[in-house]
Amino acid sequence: MATQKEIYLKRPVEYTLKPPFPHNILVELNNTCNHNCIFCRHDKMKRKIRECDRDFTLDLIKQAHDNGSREIGFAMMCEPLMKKDLVDYISYCKKLGYEYIYLTSNGVLATLDRMKELINAGLSSIKISINAATRESYLKVHGKDDFLRVKDNVQNLHKYINKNSIDFAVFLSFVKTTITQNEISLFEKEFIDLVEKIYFFDAVTVGNPMMELIENKIVDPKTYLTPGNELCEIVFNRIHITAEGYLNACCLDFDNVLYAVDLHKMSLADAWHSDIMQKLRKRFLEKNLKGVVCHNCIHKVVEPFEPLNKELSDVVNNS
Repeated sequence: MATQKEIYLKRPVEYTLKPPFPHNILVELNNTCNHNCIFCRHDKMKRKIRECDRDFTLDLIKQAHDNGSREIGFAMMCEPLMKKDLVDYISYCKKLGYEYIYLTSNGVLATLDRMKELINAGLSSIKISINAATRESYLKVHGKDDFLRVKDNVQNLHKYINKNSIDFAVFLSFVKTTITQNEISLFEKEFIDLVEKIYFFDAVTVGNPMMELIENKIVDPKTYLTPGNELCEIVFNRIHITAEGYLNACCLDFDNVLYAVDLHKMSLADAWHSDIMQKLRKRFLEKNLKGVVCHNCIHKVVEPFEPLNKELSDVVNNS
């Protein structure tokens, strides 16, 4: 079996209406966050702040494993380390037989003691989002003065892993904005020797709010206004479960527009091959996405769209 440091997250994908049940599942245990990043929609989302239903979510995790999922991540519209019983979910996944268990975090709460607990429970890797190379820029981007704290957490974790020869991978991500686009070289110099890999991303969010970022000169339109991939693979090869217990077609949906199925009413396997998901994939395959927010995301335009499942969107927005 490959070590965590040898795993590359390029997952198989079949572009069909009913693709195989995904190898990978992404679960949102909570939709809370302790930062307020300038490129993020968290502070404007319409959803009620909540944590998942523990027993129901554990059942969905088991359903996914029973259907063949072997990788599981805890992320989406949240800071997963704010979930106090996170270690219990990781332990459960490990006992079920998940081969790769990972987190995406801003790293503020990734103290060495907390990380030791999660690693011992079965966590395979963590990707920490640090979106600036200096304390001053970090405060502007993240809205919190935590740069030195997060840097200490990364350094302490690196020393612990190396000293004890632990099979655990640490990745970093850096979302580029106009504030930090000239700090990439400095960031690499600062962190490259402490982690397995650094990912640099353009700022992206689902829906029309990207235009606000451009108007506010947070995102460079020359960078953003480049069309993306017409076939978004996550619609075909990854399960996204929200804190409400819904199947979502996207991991970046703050505004409930891509909620597909209420998993309280349908099994995870049936939801993956449900009519609504098949119709969405058909539109991708036929390049006929106008009226769906995915069209705006791919083509970098601002055009009217309707929620994928208006009934679910209304329930969440009015709850």
